[in-house]
Amino acid sequence: MPAMTDLDALRLAVLAAPDDDLPRLVYADCAEENGDPEYAEFIRAQIELAKTPEYEPFAVYCHTRRPEWVTGELWSDALPRRDASYEPVVWAERPFRRGFGWAVRAAHLPALATAVPQLASRDPIGELHLGTATLDQWRTFATYDWLPRVRSLVLAGISSPNEPLACLRDSPHLTEVTSLRLEHTNVPSLPFILEDLFAAPLGRRLTALAMRLGYASADEHIEAIASGGKVVLNDFDLYQMGFGPAAARVFVDTKLAKQAEVLRLPGNPLQTSGVEILAAGVERVRVLDLSNTHLDADVAEALAGSPAFAVVRKLVLSRNRLGADAIKVIARSPHLAGVRSLGLAMTHTDNAAVRSLRSGTIWPNLVELDLTGNPIDDGGARFLLTAVPAPDLTSLRLPARRLSDGMKAQLRDKFGDAVGFAE
Repeated sequence: MPAMTDLDALRLAVLAAPDDDLPRLVYADCAEENGDPEYAEFIRAQIELAKTPEYEPFAVYCHTRRPEWVTGELWSDALPRRDASYEPVVWAERPFRRGFGWAVRAAHLPALATAVPQLASRDPIGELHLGTATLDQWRTFATYDWLPRVRSLVLAGISSPNEPLACLRDSPHLTEVTSLRLEHTNVPSLPFILEDLFAAPLGRRLTALAMRLGYASADEHIEAIASGGKVVLNDFDLYQMGFGPAAARVFVDTKLAKQAEVLRLPGNPLQTSGVEILAAGVERVRVLDLSNTHLDADVAEALAGSPAFAVVRKLVLSRNRLGADAIKVIARSPHLAGVRSLGLAMTHTDNAAVRSLRSGTIWPNLVELDLTGNPIDDGGARFLLTAVPAPDLTSLRLPARRLSDGMKAQLRDKFGDAVGFAE
């Protein structure tokens, strides 16, 4: 057996204290001293990224200009190799968290019995992506004594989460899970599944819930989540879940809105009336994603006129038909002056709207502004050339097709690497 190196010893220290950044930083220092400065930089960047809000400069910089620090694609060789005994278990699409292997995906549930302990002897595994399995396999999985290391579960490719959640919520070993993601939730029994989940210890520990592709009205889903009375959820990510005005009313009435800090509702039929309802109930929302939610220009008054949205730091309105007048109202709102990241892709934002943005109260604090997919040409871009650059502006994305090469060059001269062009 080869002698243990300093890096091997430090990796054991990381495994012994998976929530502590210090062993990871020491490992990064050692990696740099051993001739791998890029890997050391990646570890440090991921540690910083994990504790930085997504709307602050470093996080925006990573996602827009150093995506390899987010995906870890350049450092896949640092992950433990799989062997034939657990071939059905692979690293997830974004396997790293805080510089070390974190997320694995299982196409065959029983293989985890061997795979996770072996992988976890090298990396602090904490997230499992689980696919279809038999009821007996789910029951066996729920007995694994290494489950306390798991912090996040993703149920993907499962026709119904009923049997999996019935087994998982009763497991005495899933004591540290705080994040749950359910894919393909278009099943009539979902409200009953959620009610049982949030009546159990597993549900009462969750702080983040993501659900996908439910389509039907979300009213009953929200009522079921709140029925336990001890819900601590503050991160909601509901994609195409039929979350309309009626669901917004239930969300507000059950008080779930008061504890929400992250509210992502893309692809839902929320409408402007739904935003008006949310404005009367939210208090702590810092990330608000309303992309493709059937909003019209009237939503500007609901957003701009509500003090409840004064704490919002990331606002995504992309793929809604807003127009210049709505953008003008949003740009000049005193309540939205603290927004750091503003998504306006494909919102019919024109040259006049750009003028309103660069002179509005929202401009000075911006870190990220996405204007892609809009009818903006050189005339609109000239307003940006005369603007005082926002001090923290890290990403300014503009539509490429209508801008001349000369204008693009002038924008690069003014905003440097922060400016990018796409359709």
